[in-house]
Amino acid sequence: TVLGSIELALTHYARGRATAAFEVLADARPEVHGDYVGQRLRAAEAGLRLREGDLDTYQALRQQLPDSRLTALLDVRAALATGRRGEALAQLAAHERAARTVRDRISVQLLRGRALLPGDPAGAREALRSAIDIGRRERFVQVFVEDLGPLHDLLRELSCRGDDPYVYALMAAMAQWHDDAPGRARVSESLSAREQVVLRYLTTNLSNKRIAAELHMSVNTLKTHLKSVYRKLGVGSREDAVAHARHLRLL
Repeated sequence: TVLGSIELALTHYARGRATAAFEVLADARPEVHGDYVGQRLRAAEAGLRLREGDLDTYQALRQQLPDSRLTALLDVRAALATGRRGEALAQLAAHERAARTVRDRISVQLLRGRALLPGDPAGAREALRSAIDIGRRERFVQVFVEDLGPLHDLLRELSCRGDDPYVYALMAAMAQWHDDAPGRARVSESLSAREQVVLRYLTTNLSNKRIAAELHMSVNTLKTHLKSVYRKLGVGSREDAVAHARHLRLL
């Protein structure tokens, strides 16, 4: 029950529902039996408090946790949050060999990329590509929402350069976290997540039939999404949609 609550809380937070996330964790506390489960719960809350910028609560929770695999990436995130990039890179080098899960391996690469910015953009870009390659097979998304941070602009560059449905899906998931241009918030909020993915496919040379196949939908359903995208952007063609979306920095 507690482990399920942790995953539910992380999902709530990834969807922008911070209050619901902390409520789920609080409700799970009476169900804790055993040190390991309790440590998992405290580690999850510590991570979310850190992302909220609540360093005092994070530190209080972290002091209750022994050094372990659970806390290794927490310490890296805390180092980055307080500007200690060199320390974060050293911790990542030590932790990378011990990263057991796919999720941890993705986080290691994303955190390395964040630690390399702004001094080494090429290295940060390579770390992001590594994270994408690791996550692609099982199409991990939530971990990118959690740890992408300032690598978002590099992800946007990748989405504009290639024809990669997985990268487009990651961009759609990140859309609610990055309203960084005039008009972007208004339009991105009105476009559904599915419409944002369809919009990114418009930059490719793929036919409607091929796009529909890639998105596992019928051509008629795709056309319905296209009409909605054109209407919301105030355009009448695929080319105009791409041009206007780039003007608004939606692409």
